[in-house]
Amino acid sequence: MISYVHEAANCAKKVICVLSDDTDMFVLLVYWVFRQQLACKVQMEHWDETVLDINSTCADLGPKSLQLLGMHALTGCNTTSYPYAKGQVSAPKTIVWFSHKARV
Repeated sequence: MISYVHEAANCAKKVICVLSDDTDMFVLLVYWVFRQQLACKVQMEHWDETVLDINSTCADLGPKSLQLLGMHALTGCNTTSYPYAKGQVSAPKTIVWFSHKARV
């Protein structure tokens, strides 16, 4: 899916909308849009018609967007187990928690 987004961006599309309810897709989009610094607007639309602005998420997270992929894998994405007796924690929540602890 990411290769299609990248190809659409290379074809000078102004807005790219991905239809998905999958958290893994959201994490991948944030990671790759930030890493590639895509100029087009990238959105992710859920089946209930909620639209997430990937570019603004990248802007809010800044360089933490690059940490999101690893954190999501460690905290229990669909293809990995999560830490025993800790439960599945979302990567964005974990990054925010670590950031807050680092400032204290």
